[in-house]
Amino acid sequence: MLHEQLRQAEAILEASGVASPRVDAIALAAHLLGIPDNQVGLRRREQMDAEFTRRYKELVERRAQRVPLQHLLGRAWFGPHEMQVGEGVFIPRPETELLAHWAAQQAFDGALVLDVCTGTGAIAAYVAGERRKASVYAVELSEAAASYAERNLAGRATLIRGDALDLETYGDLLGRVNVLVCNPPYVPESQDLQPEVYHDPHMAVFSGQSGMDFLQQWVPIAAALLVPGGVVGVEHDDSRAQATRELFAESGQFDDISNVRDLAGRERFVMASKVSADKAQTKPSIDDGVKR
Repeated sequence: MLHEQLRQAEAILEASGVASPRVDAIALAAHLLGIPDNQVGLRRREQMDAEFTRRYKELVERRAQRVPLQHLLGRAWFGPHEMQVGEGVFIPRPETELLAHWAAQQAFDGALVLDVCTGTGAIAAYVAGERRKASVYAVELSEAAASYAERNLAGRATLIRGDALDLETYGDLLGRVNVLVCNPPYVPESQDLQPEVYHDPHMAVFSGQSGMDFLQQWVPIAAALLVPGGVVGVEHDDSRAQATRELFAESGQFDDISNVRDLAGRERFVMASKVSADKAQTKPSIDDGVKR
């Protein structure tokens, strides 16, 4: 019966160190049955056929090997949007929804919004869904990731394939962006993270020994993209909050620079405004407060 298979799956996943073994066991069963997770309990006493048993065992074994649940399901939720995911694309995390919400709040009718390092297209899709009269663009370098973004953003936003660190990628967007948002690679090189992290593309996660390599090169590009008074929001490693603020301040191109905490209370984002041309020569002060 299904309840026996669920119990066995939970035990296997718990033994392998999966953080939420019961939730994952149910999610995998729901995926195969084609029903919502909360309806699995209604079928617990049903006898499953051989095909379900075989496929369920395979999925549980792969999850026990710490293949991300989202890869096995082929989808990940980001706010109200179901994003297609799989091998070769960074899985959007719930904490990034705060950055997407901020970007949507900043956008206005007719605004030009740009999501850099879009991955699945999650942030761009979120903003486009909230601000239908804004023009939303997204940039992605990886061919594998761009293939997912193209599907997820169809009819929602314009995808640009190219290197976010190359000014030529942006074409006529330079100097025209009102709202700029980026969830870049920012994790310092490490071998002791959760196994699931290493299934994400290396280029989407890690950014040198400090975790700052990408942002150090990209901040001047951010300034070139924004209109005076335009705003930028970036996600960063929670251990690099002050360093990220200083990076924007030292460029001399931004003011109103502040950190924002995620829902777990960690300093996770920096938001800033591009200064006008006549103020760009003066080093801006950094907001000493951390917003919640």
